[in-house]
Amino acid sequence: MACRRAGRKLRRCRRGGASVEYGFLVALVVLAIFAAIELLGRANHEIWTNVADKVTAAS
Repeated sequence: MACRRAGRKLRRCRRGGASVEYGFLVALVVLAIFAAIELLGRANHEIWTNVADKVTAAS
């Protein structure tokens, strides 16, 4: 009987749902930031490698 009441109470409780959704949104934003940093890092590395190769070839 106590388990039934607890189950009904949990089904009616909606307070935690919003925080879980916000948590998922934050996780997605963090993943997007990591992906952007990774892509920019690779592009930056390629640019500076190209510059270093040209300086080496010019000297």
